[in-house]
Amino acid sequence: MAQLDHFSDKLIQILKSKGGVKGQRIKAVLAIKDSDSAAEDAERDIKVMGIYTIRRDGNEKPEDVGIVIEGIKVLNNGSVIMGFIMLFGLIYALDLSFPDNLKYTFEFFQKIIMNLDGHKLNTKIQQLKIKLFA
Repeated sequence: MAQLDHFSDKLIQILKSKGGVKGQRIKAVLAIKDSDSAAEDAERDIKVMGIYTIRRDGNEKPEDVGIVIEGIKVLNNGSVIMGFIMLFGLIYALDLSFPDNLKYTFEFFQKIIMNLDGHKLNTKIQQLKIKLFA
């Protein structure tokens, strides 16, 4: 958790600076959805796996954080970091593979943030690591 805390501000800054189609997709992912049925929408919209957060009235602290796997909410708590760690634990415990569209994201967290098998880096992850430590 300390590693994630350490890198989160710089990582968000790098992601927000992206342009083009990738930048638009990242901005859509980072957008906060404010609706009464946000949890149900998250369960419906997250097809493979993911973490959703619900914030109301511009609060910094999320009202609800949950983990969805294959459209079913499996866990919820009040912390994004704990939600991420629990998602990673579920991936390992249930022997799930990383989703194809999030392969590099999970690989980055595994190899850079968690320092697991970090000596074998993909080119995309290596470039992000350079930007992160710059």
